[in-house]
Amino acid sequence: MITFVASKTVNGNEVQLIRESGWHYINWGEASHKGKTRTKLQTRTGRKPSINQVNKRFLEACKAAEYIKFSKL
Repeated sequence: MITFVASKTVNGNEVQLIRESGWHYINWGEASHKGKTRTKLQTRTGRKPSINQVNKRFLEACKAAEYIKFSKL
């Protein structure tokens, strides 16, 4: 089951934090574009990160979205 935790649109780029099957993912992409790039959040050893680490990575992704522009390929 997919749960949307947070979403932010920055300069036409949409960054979403979702939870699926106990794992957190960040969806990157253009706000009006259905196909998005998904990044699985995990530690270096492959474990699930803490909620504090998940929140920190989401905020970092939002900051990075300020400087890049996604578009359809």
